[in-house]
Amino acid sequence: MQKILFLFLNIFLPALVLAQTVISFQNPVGSPNFWVLVDNILNIIFTVTLPIAVVLIIVGAILIVTAAGNERQISFGKNCILYSLVGLSLVLMSKGIMGLLAYLLR
Repeated sequence: MQKILFLFLNIFLPALVLAQTVISFQNPVGSPNFWVLVDNILNIIFTVTLPIAVVLIIVGAILIVTAAGNERQISFGKNCILYSLVGLSLVLMSKGIMGLLAYLLR
């Protein structure tokens, strides 16, 4: 009895497995390759960081102007401007670095 059951399962179960449909997935990212994905991410970072950097530079300038001799507030305003310019330069350089890496690795 066990031999008949074993033969029955070995003959008909593979047919059930082969009858399954193929599951296909679409690309959830929507980018055809890695470099396009990185470029899209950098474009989003640009649109977010550029207005923030401008606002921080304006805030730092306002802090310096309204300090009225308070050295702590003047140094905080200078640091605010300095760090926003450093961050802005890093964001701007990232696009060039990505282009350089894409050129070197192709």
